[in-house]
Amino acid sequence: MRRMKILAATAATLMMTVAGIATAQQSQPAAKDMPQGLSSTMSGKLDTATLIEVKDNKLMVPGMNLTVGALDDFNVYGSDGKKIGEIDKVLANSSNEIKAVTVEVGGFLGLGSRQVVIALDKLQKGPEAKSLRTAMTKDEIEKLDIWTVRSDTTIRK
Repeated sequence: MRRMKILAATAATLMMTVAGIATAQQSQPAAKDMPQGLSSTMSGKLDTATLIEVKDNKLMVPGMNLTVGALDDFNVYGSDGKKIGEIDKVLANSSNEIKAVTVEVGGFLGLGSRQVVIALDKLQKGPEAKSLRTAMTKDEIEKLDIWTVRSDTTIRK
């Protein structure tokens, strides 16, 4: 009986610790003075079917003064300052112009997440290192097109 109580207490402590870590990773101070250039509505529909993954990590991302490789794993924060997800891929159109990124959203501890496509013009550097922000809400982002991997869609150096 005593072993069961100890086991239950240990399991409860472990669950609270994991939940606390996940919560701590999900928030950042609210973004102050959101630039007027950011809009929470999509101005033009991005044709995700024509986008291809950029594999040249040295290619510069326009407007960000960063390379494709440096942009990998940046966190993306929404209009409320809360973490939405993490950049996984950088995408370009058929003319090799970088137009979008994929952001891993949803899920818990890596399970049930999916990659949505966010137009580059909807993002800008955030106040923290390795962070970007958008005027879009988490709900708006979760409704964006889901990135599907296509075998013939990779830009290489």
